[in-house]
Amino acid sequence: MRPLLLGHRGARRSSPENTLAAFQRALDHGCDGFEFDLRQSSDAHCVVCHDPKLAGRVVERSTYDSLLAAHRRRNPGCREDECPTLLDVVLQKFSAAFLDVELKVGGIEEAVLRLLRAHPPRRFLVSSFLPEVIARCRELDPSLPLGLICEDRKQLARWEKLPIQAVFAHRKLVTRELVSELHAAGQQVFVWTVNDEREMRRLAELGVAGIISDDSELLGKVFT
Repeated sequence: MRPLLLGHRGARRSSPENTLAAFQRALDHGCDGFEFDLRQSSDAHCVVCHDPKLAGRVVERSTYDSLLAAHRRRNPGCREDECPTLLDVVLQKFSAAFLDVELKVGGIEEAVLRLLRAHPPRRFLVSSFLPEVIARCRELDPSLPLGLICEDRKQLARWEKLPIQAVFAHRKLVTRELVSELHAAGQQVFVWTVNDEREMRRLAELGVAGIISDDSELLGKVFT
């Protein structure tokens, strides 16, 4: 069985990342879904955004409307689907896709869970680098599917102590031995960020659950 194919922040090589346009393009490329990032605005909106700043404004200190206005000033004429968006919009529009919902910060767990309950996707995982975020999500909803993201071995070592169902490991960490160890413990293995065809095929042979790529077009073609 082939792994799930996920665009990293959507199809970020062909559309503005973390936008509705990027998410749709990833699906058009043949991906099963996509990874995206969440932060919270000062007026408690779950904003799809990777960096602490958006269009020069600190996300957590700005209202969503002010973030949107700043983005449009910097990108005059930008289409609606290429502007910053909100979690509830993504959930409603892409309910059939596989969603990797990454929480970049703490303090938004309750808001995210509330929206997931209101607009439940068919298939999803909530992921984070932050152990405290994962623990809080589990406390709020014991049934929530959770994943730990790790970029180095120190972060990876945390997986055994966390209430997760998946490990999102950086590609440099992933070996046959690691995949076997995680599978033996009942963990799914997702790998990021994989942009090379040869590596995509190697990981698929190892039996990983999902591959996350900046190059969603290549990813779709490799497994067509």
